Amino acid sequence: MTSPFKFLDSYTKEDKEIFFGRDKEIEELYHKVFENKTLLVYGVSGTGKSSLINCGLSGKFSESDWLPVNIRRGGNITESIERSISALSLTTLKINSSKEGWLKKALHSLYLDHFKPVFLIFDQFEELFIFGSKSEKEAFVKLIKDVIDSDLQCRFVFVIREEYLAGITEFEKTIPSILANRVRIEKMSRLNAKMAVEGPCKFSGIELEEGFSDQLLNKLSPDSNEIELTYLQVYLDKIYKLVSHEKTGNNLQFTHAILDKTGDVKDLLGSFLDDQISELSDPDIGLAVLKAFVSTKGTKRQITESEVFEFCRTLGKDLSAERLRELIQHFVSLRILRDKDESGRFELRHDALALKIYEKISLVEKELLEVRQFIENSFDNYQRRKIYLSTKDLSYFAPYEDKMFLSEQLISFINDSRRMLSKIKRRKRTFAVSAAILLFVVLSGFTFWALNERTKAKENEKTALIEKEKALKAINEADVAKKEADSLRLVKKGPPSAVISATKMNVLYLGIDNPITVAVPGFSAEDVYVSTTGGKLKKGSNNTEYIIFPQQENQLCYINVSIRYRPEDTAFTPIGRMGFRVYRIPDPEPFLCEKKGGKISKKELLNNTGIIAEIKNSVFDLKYSVTGFVLMIEVNGLFTCIESKSSTFNESQIKAIKQLKKGQDIFISDIKAMAPDGKERYLNGIIFSID
Repeated sequence: MTSPFKFLDSYTKEDKEIFFGRDKEIEELYHKVFENKTLLVYGVSGTGKSSLINCGLSGKFSESDWLPVNIRRGGNITESIERSISALSLTTLKINSSKEGWLKKALHSLYLDHFKPVFLIFDQFEELFIFGSKSEKEAFVKLIKDVIDSDLQCRFVFVIREEYLAGITEFEKTIPSILANRVRIEKMSRLNAKMAVEGPCKFSGIELEEGFSDQLLNKLSPDSNEIELTYLQVYLDKIYKLVSHEKTGNNLQFTHAILDKTGDVKDLLGSFLDDQISELSDPDIGLAVLKAFVSTKGTKRQITESEVFEFCRTLGKDLSAERLRELIQHFVSLRILRDKDESGRFELRHDALALKIYEKISLVEKELLEVRQFIENSFDNYQRRKIYLSTKDLSYFAPYEDKMFLSEQLISFINDSRRMLSKIKRRKRTFAVSAAILLFVVLSGFTFWALNERTKAKENEKTALIEKEKALKAINEADVAKKEADSLRLVKKGPPSAVISATKMNVLYLGIDNPITVAVPGFSAEDVYVSTTGGKLKKGSNNTEYIIFPQQENQLCYINVSIRYRPEDTAFTPIGRMGFRVYRIPDPEPFLCEKKGGKISKKELLNNTGIIAEIKNSVFDLKYSVTGFVLMIEVNGLFTCIESKSSTFNESQIKAIKQLKKGQDIFISDIKAMAPDGKERYLNGIIFSID
């Protein structure tokens, strides 16, 4: 018997016989998809958005009324659209995406091939905002508007995680109706979850002991009426495998005893992941491979085998291509990874896995991920607009360049950018030299009279040179004497060395106290002089502690140490220095009522103490103060924006909140926070649904 439970996979049209508990949402989607050419489907991770589209909504259509074109961003969303349409076309298409109107032409040809309405389904649409460059997003929204404004039989379905919904507002200027037709997918209720357990079991002939479903749901979510679908499917799959392994008759039976035997359900995915990694011959390399499939935002990302190889080498994990291939196929067999798609890209089976792996990524590794994504986005921008990296761009990732292993294509792009910058500098130098020569010619006429003055001054110069030689001789003699004295002192005390270390981090942050420790063994604090290049310095709480205030981002701030060998010496001798990389302090996350989004009651909203911004688990005590935000509410089909110039709701916003109804969404965007360095930051938005 094949398991009727999907583990971390989405349901497809072929699974409609075992898809239960979503009738209400399916009906709503079916009616909404005809109201507008665009439909926005959103909700938190794990609510089953993809399954509702690919199984629930798909199952409502007859074969003649539905031609779904499933699209993921991949390396670039425009290229993925081309590839997905070509795969379904019966007529050979010669697509030239550089020509205006190419998408309309391709969709028209696809419609004539099948004579079915075309539905472009953009799953995991948040990937465009996580990985996409500005030029990629601009090109995409222009393509979509071109089709919307036409009379083509084509509709768009965008499936996106709720926390990235505010990013859609970027497209409103071009497509004003893009937020008008939308459906929020809620977590499954306990009643519907019971149907999702019992329906597939009944279809597959699995017997359930009386009260089994209720006990399972109580164990999975004892304090809530909402059920996490991801964990429900993982738990049911675990039970199915256990029962299948131990069955003695022809039929399978789920009993209360088997629930007791499965043990604690806390952190099901985390435990599953840790168990699989620990069983590898080299767990560190296995974990490094999995980290390659996680974005800088903690979501899954599609990636090729060669990109995984480069990522592992960047983390210092050197493994052969054959070993990497074995590990990837091993994770595919464990259902942690999906097998490669038509473009050769692998990905994690669910964002829930990505979040668990993201928790294991260190701060340094996250920085490397961000830098690598910056280079890849810049290369994509170059391919489309022929824009090379700037001097500032090269300086940004220069500290990481020797730590990353990039493809030959990216390395060539970086080197070409450097050559282009050198070429521009040479042009500037040539222009400057030409200007200098011209200036010299113009001024040469005025120099003749100076020759007479020069003759007079030569005699004075000779006299000065004689005096200068006497002075230099005296200085050299003094230097020799000093060096001899220093050598004698060095022999007596031994060669000193400075110990310089950062107390909290191996880097420095702008605008905050960065404590460091400086000591020279064998020398008291009074005989040690500490200075800085590229920042300011003050004494700390003890003789060896100093507080550094760096001044320029992405530059090295040096700590210089000098000593005097004797208390009576007036001069200090340099003995060492150390450079620390300087970064801007990271952006915080916004919270309202200790929440980052989701459901919230009007009472909580009206009684809140304001929006706060903070960084969890930071080694520094960083205080951010929210200075303003915009509240966006839909009123009569239109979005109303009300600005607050503080961290709390003003009277106009409170009045608007009081008029909200259950199920309505509110968007809190343009959140501004004052950082400890005195600079204002713009933070990610928050989306709530009135409970």
